[in-house]
Amino acid sequence: MTRREDRMSALSPQKRQLLDHLTAQRERSRPWPVEVVSSDRREGEFPATAGQRRTFLHTRDHPEETFWNMRMGLRLRGPLDAPAMVRAVQRLQDRHDSLRTTFRLDGDRVLQVVAPRPAAAIPIVDLEGLPSDLVTQRMRHADHEEETRPFDLSCDNTLRGRILRVCPDDHALLLTVHHVVLDGWSANVLTRDLFALYDEERGVAEATPEPHLQFHDYAEWQHRWLHSWSRIEQSQYWRRTMAGAPPVLDLTARKREESVGFERGHRTFEIGPAVAEAVREIGRSCGATMFMTLVAAFSVLAARDAAQQEIVIGVPIAARHQSELEDVVGLFANMVPVRVNLRGAASFHELITGVRQTAQDGFCHQDLPIEELLSELDVETPVGYAPVIQVIFALYNYPRAFVELTGIDDEPLSDGPPSEALQIYAPHDVRPDLCIRVYDQLGRTSCRCFLEYNGRALSANRADQIVEDYLELLGRLTADPNAPLTRAFESASRR
Repeated sequence: MTRREDRMSALSPQKRQLLDHLTAQRERSRPWPVEVVSSDRREGEFPATAGQRRTFLHTRDHPEETFWNMRMGLRLRGPLDAPAMVRAVQRLQDRHDSLRTTFRLDGDRVLQVVAPRPAAAIPIVDLEGLPSDLVTQRMRHADHEEETRPFDLSCDNTLRGRILRVCPDDHALLLTVHHVVLDGWSANVLTRDLFALYDEERGVAEATPEPHLQFHDYAEWQHRWLHSWSRIEQSQYWRRTMAGAPPVLDLTARKREESVGFERGHRTFEIGPAVAEAVREIGRSCGATMFMTLVAAFSVLAARDAAQQEIVIGVPIAARHQSELEDVVGLFANMVPVRVNLRGAASFHELITGVRQTAQDGFCHQDLPIEELLSELDVETPVGYAPVIQVIFALYNYPRAFVELTGIDDEPLSDGPPSEALQIYAPHDVRPDLCIRVYDQLGRTSCRCFLEYNGRALSANRADQIVEDYLELLGRLTADPNAPLTRAFESASRR
C-alpha cells in the first residue's frame, strides 16, 4: 500500500466524501479539449455520431422512405469535359471519407465503416439528337428518379449521380447524397471542392489542399465528449432551462389526430431590402444579430396565434467549433431549443434583448446532440406532435461557395427548398409542423425565405396566412421598435 493510500484509508467517511467532491469539482473545472484531432486512419470502423445513429436507424426501419435524400442538380451550359467531371466526382469521394461510408449495427452500437477508396460509378447518359421536349422529359424523369430512389446504408455508396449529355455544350449533373453524411454547410463544401477538382482535372487550376480532418475524427471526439464532465454540465443546463416549458406550440389551426404523417409543402417569400436593413439596424442597436431579431418578431406572431406567453422554437446550428472542421463533409448540424418568454417585454426592443440572452446561453451549450437532449428532458408530448420542438426557425448566412466552373454557366435544375432543417430534427416518426428558413447572402439587400411545412398538419391556406402575417408584423415592429408590444397583438390580423 502506498503512502497516499495509507492516508486515504485513515480518512473518515465524511472527509473522504468531501475529498471526492473537491476532486470532482476540480476535474469539472478543467477545460474539456474541444479540438478534434486526426486519427491518421482513412478506412475502417469508427463510432457513428448521435445524429448518424438516429438517421441510420430511421432509414433501416423505413427503407422505402426518401426523406433523407439531398440532391444537387445543375444544368451546365458550355464545353463541359464530361469524363473529367466523372474523375472529379471520384476524387471528391476519395477526398472526403464520409462519401464512401456505410453503416452497420454492432449490438446496440451503430458503426460507420469507411471503405478503401473505390471509384464512384457516375454514368454518362447520352441524350444528343433527341427533340427538346423529350430531353426536358428525360431530365425531369432522371431528377425525379434520384429524388425517389432510397439508399441502403448497409451497402450503398452515400453519394451517387449521373451526367446527362444533351450536346457538347449542354449537360446536366445530378448528384444525390444521403443526409447521414451531409448537412447544408457540407453541401456547400462539396460543391466548392467538386468544381475545384474539375478544374484541376482539366489542368486550369492548382492542386486543392487535402482537408486536415475527416468526419470520423469528429465522431470519435463526440464519442469521448459524451462521457465527459462537460456533457454532464450541459445536460444539467438544459434540464434547468427547459423545466416547465410548454410542451406544444401549435400554429396549425387544425384538430390534431393521433398520427398525422408527413407530406412536404412549401412557400417562397422575400423580406424586402428596406425591412431587411431595418432588421439589421435594430439588431445592432440591441447588440443582437439579424437572426435574433427575426426570431423575436416571429415569436410575437407565434405567441399571438397560439395564445401563449411562452414558446419554444428550434434553431439549427452548424456545430463546427473548430476552424479545421469547416472544410469537412459530414452531418455536423445540430438543433438547439430556444425558449422565448414574452412576459414582461414591454417593447420589441426589450423582447430582442431577452431573445439575445436566451439564444446566446443556448449556443454556449450546443454540443449536446438533440437526440441526447430529448432523452435528458424526457418530456411527455401530446400524441401527434413532435417532441419539444414543433416549429423551426433558421437563418443561413454561412460562407457560400462562389466557385465557378471555368467556361461553364451553371443553374439549378429545380427551385425547390432545401430540406435540411426538417431532416436535422426528425427524432421520431412525428415531424415538426413547419420551418422558416431565411437566407441572408452576401451581395443581396433582401432576404430570400422558405416556409416549409407538413401538409398533413398545415393547410396551404394556413401556410399562406402565416407568411402574410409574418411579413406584415415584421414591417410594423421594425417601423416602431419601441412601441408597446401589445399593439402588435392588437393591430395584426387574427387568423
